[in-house]
Amino acid sequence: MLDYISSVAYFGSIAVTMMFIQILPLVSLVIALTQLFFKVRVKTSFLTVLTAIFIKVGHDRGVLEKGQIEIGRLIDHIYAPSLLGYTLLLSYIYLFFWFIYSLVWWLRKYIENRFKEGNDRKDKDQAKVNRKRKVLVFFCILAFLPFILFTGYYSHQYYLQKTLIVESHSPRNINKIEVFETGKPTFIGPSTIEARGHSFVYIKRPVFNDGDALSSRNVLVIWQGDYRATIILQGKGQEDEKIQFMISPKTGEETFKVLR
Repeated sequence: MLDYISSVAYFGSIAVTMMFIQILPLVSLVIALTQLFFKVRVKTSFLTVLTAIFIKVGHDRGVLEKGQIEIGRLIDHIYAPSLLGYTLLLSYIYLFFWFIYSLVWWLRKYIENRFKEGNDRKDKDQAKVNRKRKVLVFFCILAFLPFILFTGYYSHQYYLQKTLIVESHSPRNINKIEVFETGKPTFIGPSTIEARGHSFVYIKRPVFNDGDALSSRNVLVIWQGDYRATIILQGKGQEDEKIQFMISPKTGEETFKVLR
């Protein structure tokens, strides 16, 4: 039952997020143009207009299938990976926080104007405005905190959490290789593995496994002595990929190289 509720909540949040990303640039553009017309918050409004235009132009660039919605294009850009994809992601983050700030700003102005009706009651009205402002800020925090926490939890589960799937030691147990799965595959997208030895040097590679989670059956480590090994990545949706791992016996320097 809990798994069902969690799945409904997760896919519901994805649907809301997709719809929000779809309309966020247009809504932000309308608000920014309105503020420019009334000469309110001119600098940030002008920057928002440029950001919305950049997002529209950015979605039309790249080798993407025509007809995809913005969220699909954004995911394709990020999976590329490309500087454009990460720039679009930062642009959406800026628009999100700008939109929330604009909403709070306009509501605050509405509350302030509503309670500015007489000089005789100025102090009393200001106190009401402050109380309303605190209530409004508190309401915004309560409204968005569950969404942020929920999104953060699943972002950690599906993009950041590392799961050890293979740990292999050299013949004389001098060196070792650890292979982790980073996050979880989304829909039918690729999984990501991270291979590392003793040091901080590592390599990340995508593994196309038709949306299934990875296991030890997807990674094969073959040692050629204690200082050299070949890592073979296997997936249902790809050809086998080989990675050469070498350690210098003198310096202990570790290197990874993808073999084509």
